[in-house]
Amino acid sequence: MADIREEFSLSGAECFACGSAEASYLLLQPADEHDLAGIEEEAQTLKAFEEREKLAGKSLLVAVRVNDWMNELSPWEAPQPSGSSLFGEGAPAFLKKLLALIPALCARYGLPAGCPVILGGYSLAGFFSLWASYRTDVFAAVAAASPSLWFQGFMKYQKGRTPRVKALSLSLGDREEKTRNEMMASCGNLMRQYHRQLAERMQPGSLVLEWNPGGHFDDNAKRTARAFYLAEKMLSRDAGKAL
Repeated sequence: MADIREEFSLSGAECFACGSAEASYLLLQPADEHDLAGIEEEAQTLKAFEEREKLAGKSLLVAVRVNDWMNELSPWEAPQPSGSSLFGEGAPAFLKKLLALIPALCARYGLPAGCPVILGGYSLAGFFSLWASYRTDVFAAVAAASPSLWFQGFMKYQKGRTPRVKALSLSLGDREEKTRNEMMASCGNLMRQYHRQLAERMQPGSLVLEWNPGGHFDDNAKRTARAFYLAEKMLSRDAGKAL
């Protein structure tokens, strides 16, 4: 069957789907205009990873448009890295929208029963995905590329909690902490701390942290594709499938 590439509205969400018509994994990604501009590159990069590594299963990537990035992906009010503006508290409503979208997408594309759903994204969308993993067990895995762990209150929120997923993929650019912005410069140490804490709570083989070359604004699409692929790979192993 031919690959899918289409834009549509479904269950109150604007979506762009790109990937296999015979998918074994449904990938959901909150996306702004910048993400949407690179979504086909991301899907092609992901496909190349799947084929090169002979992953058992293909994926369908569905980007869900975020209209208000600083509000819809934020679980509570908190200071932004620069200026006096605050993040909003729209994440619970956006998560509710995503959860309603999943069965509609499965029906639209005839996805198999029990098809694993992976939530992921870049930057604040990666952070949102991590937060969502503590709120619901609907997602089989989370792929968080360069997540905003500096978001005020998150490290305290997650302490002692375990993400309700079978696999969690983290990544960060190796130059992201080399910035003059004090809040964003904390990302490296926070990632190391977060990874150590998760490693104590999650099952062996269900967590990966990968360091990518570059700063925060380098190769977003490729990094996100890689994070999704690593999440798929862990799920494949968990299910006992051949890689």
